[in-house]
Amino acid sequence: MLTDLSHAIEHQTTLQLTYHRSDNQVVQRTVLPAALIFSEYYFYVAAYNAKYQTTLFYRADRIQAYRPADTVIQRTRAERFEDGQFRQRIQFMYPGQLLTLTFQFWGIVEAALDRLPTAKVIHRFHADGTAEPIKNEQHRNQQPAAGGSVVITAEVYGARGITMWLLSQGANVKVLAPASLVTSFKQELANIQARYN
Repeated sequence: MLTDLSHAIEHQTTLQLTYHRSDNQVVQRTVLPAALIFSEYYFYVAAYNAKYQTTLFYRADRIQAYRPADTVIQRTRAERFEDGQFRQRIQFMYPGQLLTLTFQFWGIVEAALDRLPTAKVIHRFHADGTAEPIKNEQHRNQQPAAGGSVVITAEVYGARGITMWLLSQGANVKVLAPASLVTSFKQELANIQARYN
């Protein structure tokens, strides 16, 4: 199947998929495959879905059947899927709109920068909360002294995947922007706390 999907990508062949979603529904989708991606233990097909006018991800092992579609989806060169840029901005294969995330981080700076390739440290703070000037590029990404923190900004696709990663950092993270993500993050934390009441 992966070979067939690779050929469909290479020849820009529109496919009709029979797909078993995670909620146990089986659906039919007409898509233009754009890339094969391996992430979090699975192969995914990144494919443009004209009905939703966006690139969506279909886990390869959930594709029950596929065939050339009766209709044709065409994309211009400017509209093509850029998988390299995409991989730098996606977390856990949850798509969404491109957003600029800003968060304060008390964890291991290198781990955050490795997880978020577009990330950049924009501020540093001492343990008492006072600002620490950034001396040079090497200093920018160094781990702060005990109790210190950094403010990181990064471009990411979608709130759901990045929220999962941020939550995995526990009390080492405070989301600062965008406001919509701060609100949804607070709600998720309230939902978690409600599980323990």
